Amino acid sequence: MIRLSFIVPFYNVEPYIEECIRSLYAQDIPQEEYEVICVDDCSPDGSRAIVERLQKEYPTLKLLIHTENKRQGGARNTGMKVAQGKYIWFVDSDDYIKPNCLKLLLQQAECEDLDILKFYYKQYPKHKFNQWKCTSSVVSGTELIFDIDTGEKAIVKCCTVWSQLIKKDLIVMNKIKFAENVQYEDDDYAYQLYAYAKRVRLISEEAYINRQTPNSTTRRKNDYRRANDMYAQALRMVNLYPNLQTIDARWGKLVKQSISNTLYTIFWILSDCKLIEQLHWFVRRKSIRCFRPFISRRMYMQLSSYLFWKLTYK
Repeated sequence: MIRLSFIVPFYNVEPYIEECIRSLYAQDIPQEEYEVICVDDCSPDGSRAIVERLQKEYPTLKLLIHTENKRQGGARNTGMKVAQGKYIWFVDSDDYIKPNCLKLLLQQAECEDLDILKFYYKQYPKHKFNQWKCTSSVVSGTELIFDIDTGEKAIVKCCTVWSQLIKKDLIVMNKIKFAENVQYEDDDYAYQLYAYAKRVRLISEEAYINRQTPNSTTRRKNDYRRANDMYAQALRMVNLYPNLQTIDARWGKLVKQSISNTLYTIFWILSDCKLIEQLHWFVRRKSIRCFRPFISRRMYMQLSSYLFWKLTYK
C-alpha cells in the first residue's frame, strides 16, 4: 500500500533537484510504501535529465511531462491526478527534507487519522526557526489557524503547503485545486484546506528545509505579470468568501483582509511599472465593483480614482 505521495513540480532547478529527490529517499521507511512524482513543467534546463537518471536508482520515482507551462499550481494538480498515497506532501524542487523524518510523520498522521499534520521548517541559509505553539490534542483546521480567545489569525505561515502532510481524501472530496498559470496559488488553496479540515495537529518536528534561492518566484521583481497574478488571486478570494464565511465568520474576516492587502500590494507593484504598462493593466481589468463589499469606502475611492490620478500626475 502506498502511504504517501510526494509531488515535486520542477522548472529551471538544475542545481538543486538532485539534492531534493535524494532527500526524499533518505528516509526510515521502505521505499515501496511511498512514491515520488516529479512534474516537468517545460523546464528549459537539464533538470529532466537528472530526474531520468535518478529513475534508474529509485523504482518509485515517476516523471510526468507537461507539453505547456502551467506553473507550479498546474504542475501540482497534474501530480495529484496520478497520486496513489493516502497522504500528499507537496515539495518544492529547490528545497529538501530532513533525513529519516518520514516514519515519525506518517505514524502521527495515521494513528490519529489526521486530515492535516503540520510541522515546523527551517529556512536555508538563514536558518530561521518556527515558534508556533504546538497542539496538545487534535483540533479542527479553524481552531489551529485562529486564536480561540482573540479570533485573530495565529499561524501566519498557514499558506506554506509544503510544511504539512495532507490527507488525499480531504483534497478530493472538497474538490480543492491549485490555480494554474499564476504565481500566487497557495493562499486560497490553504484557506480551503484548513476551513474544511476536521482533524489537524501541529508538531515541532523540523522536517522541511526551505531554500531561499535568487530565482525563487517569491523574489521575482515587481512587474506587469505579477500584478495580474495578484489580481487573479483577489478574484479567487472573492469567490471563496461565501463558503468560508458560512463555515466560520473568522474565515470571512480573513478573506476580506487578504483581498484588501492584495489590492494595496498590486498598486505598490504597479508603481514600479512603466506608465504604458499601468494603463494597459487598468484597461484590461474587469470592474472593481466586485471588491466593494470587501474593502473600505476610502479604499474603494482610491481604486476608482487611481487611473485618473496617474494620468494627471505623469
